[in-house]
Amino acid sequence: MNDATLMRGAVDAYHDLLSDDIAGESQAQLDAQLAARGLFFGGRSLCTVLRPRFFSPAQHHGIRTRIAPLLGAFRGAHAAALVDDALLAQFRMTEWEREMAHWDTGFRDAIPLSRLDAFYVPETDTLQFTEYNGEIPAGAAYGDALAEVFHGLPIVREFMKGWHLHALPARPHTLHALVDCYQQWLGRRELPTIAILDWNEVPTQNEFRLFQEYFASHGVDSVIVDPGEVEYTGGRLHGGGRQIDLIYKRVLLSELVERGGLDHPVLRAVEAGDVCMVNPPSCKILHKKASLAVLQDERNAHLFTAEQQAAVAATIPWTRVVEERR
Repeated sequence: MNDATLMRGAVDAYHDLLSDDIAGESQAQLDAQLAARGLFFGGRSLCTVLRPRFFSPAQHHGIRTRIAPLLGAFRGAHAAALVDDALLAQFRMTEWEREMAHWDTGFRDAIPLSRLDAFYVPETDTLQFTEYNGEIPAGAAYGDALAEVFHGLPIVREFMKGWHLHALPARPHTLHALVDCYQQWLGRRELPTIAILDWNEVPTQNEFRLFQEYFASHGVDSVIVDPGEVEYTGGRLHGGGRQIDLIYKRVLLSELVERGGLDHPVLRAVEAGDVCMVNPPSCKILHKKASLAVLQDERNAHLFTAEQQAAVAATIPWTRVVEERR
């Protein structure tokens, strides 16, 4: 059985099981679970349909295979920009963003947490990326919780009598990245107290609570903190009644600077090396929308391997910053 036939069979089998009774029972359970687990973006339910997105093992492997060289190209562009002001200028950063990009992070990876937003067309196996979210990638905890909810639905229970189905968890990778960066920064193996940092009024507060519960289940202490409620005294950052070792930054740097200025306690503590922050300010380089244009620009082709150039050409739509040039 080829991959296309496999996927068509899985989708048809799932649809065939959606009788009025099982669909009604599943929808009621989905709605109840969304409410019970707080799976909302602001006041909007994260999911209102009973149809999940299926990937075959071959599709999943193919997507991962194409992403690996693309991420290598992003990392290469980032490293080159830090030592080449002309290349850095192509990212269209502000003066303060350029200055912060050179702050020492204390760990190896410039962007430990990221999210590539894409369109995937299974009929043609076409993968096209529209954004590299390298600053505050959201959705990992939401996605994991939704997968847990779907695994318990009557429709999925019936489907799994004939098909093997498993989710792709993201929270473990988030926690691993956070702790790994902290231990590199600290220089020894020790668990941090994490501050999940963002404004109290943002619509993703429910996801912060999901992360807090997950961190606690693995023995990691955390607190959800508004940037306006932190203090930096005696070489230590405090917030939510705790001393903060690691900032899981969910607040945009631009908003932090706009509301709190360049001398905000968080920024002073990060610059001084008194707190670890993931993602660090240098993430702004690749988070810029212009990063897609930088990867595609023929002026920069020498920065990338042939495999990376092929991955860029295949997966990033033609992108340029409008300017006077040829």
